[in-house]
Amino acid sequence: MEITHFGHSALLVTYAGEGRADACRVLFDPGNLSDPLVAGLEGLDAIAVSHQHPDHAHPPYLEKLFENNPEAAILLEPQTATLLGEVDETSRFRERFTALAPGGRAIVGNSHVTIRAAGGAHATIHPAIPPVGNVAFIVEAPGEQTFAHTGDSLVPHPELIGAHVLSFPVVAPWSKMQETIDFLRIVKPDVAIPVHDGVASAAGRAIYLKQSSAYSPDSCDVRDWPRGTEPGEGRVLSFSRLPRQPR
Repeated sequence: MEITHFGHSALLVTYAGEGRADACRVLFDPGNLSDPLVAGLEGLDAIAVSHQHPDHAHPPYLEKLFENNPEAAILLEPQTATLLGEVDETSRFRERFTALAPGGRAIVGNSHVTIRAAGGAHATIHPAIPPVGNVAFIVEAPGEQTFAHTGDSLVPHPELIGAHVLSFPVVAPWSKMQETIDFLRIVKPDVAIPVHDGVASAAGRAIYLKQSSAYSPDSCDVRDWPRGTEPGEGRVLSFSRLPRQPR
């Protein structure tokens, strides 16, 4: 499994599978704080959006992605599916939308990659701001490490606990450091990778990342993206396949 960061919360998860026919590529949360390169991706098997906020769902990017990936499954948090079905850029693709509510699942690609949804609500920004839906995605593929993408929530849903690899919002207008650390301590992923960092300067991001790493469980490797890389094809983390179980 390879995970490529296209900035902020946009992640491309690629599974090589047992061969070329089994390869699978799933894109998560291409928003307006992502690198514009993300809109040019092709050969995707699925495009998944955790919630409707533009930093996760940017209609101009989504229009290009939907158009250039006609066979891709489009998996959307239910409120997001409704919204994008009414937006000029994306309404013509609404027949392809799958509204994935908590507890729902979809199988994508030829390698039997399963994407499950959990959660239901975006983190509270302020009581005066109307709440919106949010789903976390749990991705499982035969022989691969489990990947979980939380969207904008730090609720430790049971489905997230024990994920091998977890993307987590390292900084957000709606979070505080205590919540981030407690989330990592409860979920206890093997590896936690930072996202949602488009709202912070490089110096500010480093503070949040340092604290997340220092106070996460000893068993959790808070792993940053390779140094000196920019969003896109150069910013990649690779994860080995699970050991084969003896028959």
